[in-house]
Amino acid sequence: MKKNGFTMIELLAVITILGIIAGIAVTSFQSVTNNAKKKTYQDFETSMESAANNYLMEYMEEIPDVESEIKISADTLVEKGFLETMADPDKNGSTCDHNSYVLVQRNAATGGGYNLNLKYTPCLVCSKYQSCH
Repeated sequence: MKKNGFTMIELLAVITILGIIAGIAVTSFQSVTNNAKKKTYQDFETSMESAANNYLMEYMEEIPDVESEIKISADTLVEKGFLETMADPDKNGSTCDHNSYVLVQRNAATGGGYNLNLKYTPCLVCSKYQSCH
C-alpha cells in the first residue's frame, strides 16, 4: 500500500524551522525600527541646534551675555518658523515640541574677532526619549 502525504515528524520539523525563521525576522525588524527611531531623535536634535542658531541670527538682542545662557523653547522655534513640528516616532499624533528646548551658552570669545563662542545644547523630550542632562 502506497501512502501519500507527510508524517507528523516531518510537519513538526517544518513548523519548527518556520518558527525559528520568523523569530529571527521579528528580532531583525525590531532592531531596524529602533535604529530608525534613534536616528530620528538625533536628527531632531540637530534641527533644533540649527533652528536656534538661525533664531539668534534674527533676534540678536537675545544672544546671552558672556558666561551666561538662555533657553529657547522648541515651541518658540516652531511658532517663529525656524523649526518644523517634530512628530514623536513612538506615539502617533503626539509631538516632541512642548517640553523640548535648546540651551545656548556663551563663553568668553577666544582669538578676537567676531567669534561669539556659543554652545548649543538641545534638550529633546518625547514620550519615550529624553536627551536632557
